[in-house]
Amino acid sequence: MSIELEPPIAGPDGKPRQRIVRAARGKAKEEGNGLDAAAQGRRFELIPFDKIAFDTTPAYLVKGIVPRVGLCVFWGPPKCGKSFLVFDLLMHVALGWEYRGRSVRPGAVVYCAFEGQAGLRNRVEAFRQRKFADGADTVPFYLIADAMNLVADHPALIASVRAALGDIKPAAIALDTLNRSLAGSESSDEDMTAYVKGCDALRAAFDCVVVLVHHCGHEGTRPRGHSSLMGAVDAQIRQTRCGGQHHRDSRVYERRTAR
Repeated sequence: MSIELEPPIAGPDGKPRQRIVRAARGKAKEEGNGLDAAAQGRRFELIPFDKIAFDTTPAYLVKGIVPRVGLCVFWGPPKCGKSFLVFDLLMHVALGWEYRGRSVRPGAVVYCAFEGQAGLRNRVEAFRQRKFADGADTVPFYLIADAMNLVADHPALIASVRAALGDIKPAAIALDTLNRSLAGSESSDEDMTAYVKGCDALRAAFDCVVVLVHHCGHEGTRPRGHSSLMGAVDAQIRQTRCGGQHHRDSRVYERRTAR
């Protein structure tokens, strides 16, 4: 039995690509990541055992539902009230109001509405008229109604939030919906992994929770798309219709830290 090897593929300079790759690896090994020795030594912090302290910061943004930091997904079938639920919940966060008997950590909210922008504006006005008898004071709730490709645009989103809020860090950034901010396929591991990394960049930049509004599959038993999303979430809440037209059921399916 013999195995035939394909001849080396030539690179732009006519040399075999294998030689180019080996040369690049050797150069990277010699030069490292471009940091000098002193900078290399400071890049990662090592915390001594006796300095590792118990974190007393509450782990929730909305107790028992949404973690203070992480990735949270609200999912369900179309027209089941997902956006309404997320908007109402995050308005309580922005105002520092108790949410359905649950404690809330107040903070600024950035809501990215990629679909149904007119409906959200109407929802804001209805909330204003219903909840504020004498008109609303300044509420730290900020709407973004522009189209976005999160993978490519998350650096610009971070910069825009910093420019608008200054030293204030948002407690939550909502992306409504995942599908409208993903340039690719929900079923692709590569595309979904890149999307999750974009969410991680937002979380790391502001030490906040990223809230996704997402659809379920045809069977309605899990969020739509590749399983890498579910492997990354800290909490997921399922929203469904039940009974009459105006009845909704919200259930926390998974919660890692929102105690």
